Parts: sequence; C-alpha cells; structure tokens
Amino acid sequence: MRYIMRRSCLFLVMIAVIVFTGCGQKKKEDPVTVTLWHVYGGQTESPLNDLIDEFNETIGKEENIRVQVGSVTNTNTIHENVLASAFGDPGASKLPDMFVSYPKTVLAMPDDAELVDYYDYFTEEELNEFIPAFLEEGVIHERLSILPVAKSTEVMFINKTAFDRFAKET
Repeated sequence: MRYIMRRSCLFLVMIAVIVFTGCGQKKKEDPVTVTLWHVYGGQTESPLNDLIDEFNETIGKEENIRVQVGSVTNTNTIHENVLASAFGDPGASKLPDMFVSYPKTVLAMPDDAELVDYYDYFTEEELNEFIPAFLEEGVIHERLSILPVAKSTEVMFINKTAFDRFAKET
C-alpha cells in the first residue's frame, strides 16, 4: 500500500507537470509553480514533503517546474480552507492546484468540474492496482475526481504458535 501511495503522490506531481506545461513556451527564468495543500506531517517531518523536495531537485529542476507546499495541516482545516477558496469567501486563499482531503470536501465544492478527471491520466492497468471500492468512492458524475492515495484497510496478524496453543487448550 505504501508503494501505491508513493507512486500515486509522484503521479499527482507528474499530472501537474503535464497540465501546467501543456501550454505556451517554457521560460528557464520563470518556473511553473504548482501549489499543494496536504495533511501529511503537520507537527512533524513530512514524508510527502521529502518526496516533493526530491521532485523539485530532479525532474522538477529538469522540466522547470516547482511544487510548492502551501499548507500542511489537519483534515478539518484543509476542508474549511478549500471550501472557502472554492466559494470565493473574503480573505480566503486562492484554491491550490492540488489538495489532499476526504471526499466530503470535493462533494461540498460548488463546482467539481474544475477538478481533474483521473481517468484521463491513468491506464486501466494502473487503476486495477487500486482497491475497486476505493476508486468507486472517488467517481463523481462519471468522472474519477478523487484519487484514493490515503485509504486504508483493517488487517489482523496472528502468531500461529500462540494461536495453536490457544486452540488446543480451548
């Protein structure tokens, strides 16, 4: 799952590369800047920020693209800030190019049509690597508007030796 999350995060950055470099000429002195708000880190070091730094120093540097983290906070704050931006509330920040949130945030937006349709960027084979129910939750108006990069499932591990003793005694 960690591999899928890392791959998905890097893919999000690559989508930004494709979307924001598709038009016009590149100027070496003015890099394309993509803003991102996320919830991975908050009070501590953020693994996503480390991946972003790596991108900025490698592919981003080569392609003249910079990912700028505008906010690292909790899910409630991102929810409130994204909606304030989307609704144009006075004093709200500009809506970021990318953000990480729960589906309720996207569902509460006034216009989800300004969001990317991930069906346009992933192959069927790549989408098959995700748990189908997680993908289905992100489909809004027949568009994959939410990419499930932070989903989890419950798992249980049992020590077979200890369980065998327990089973024998009971």
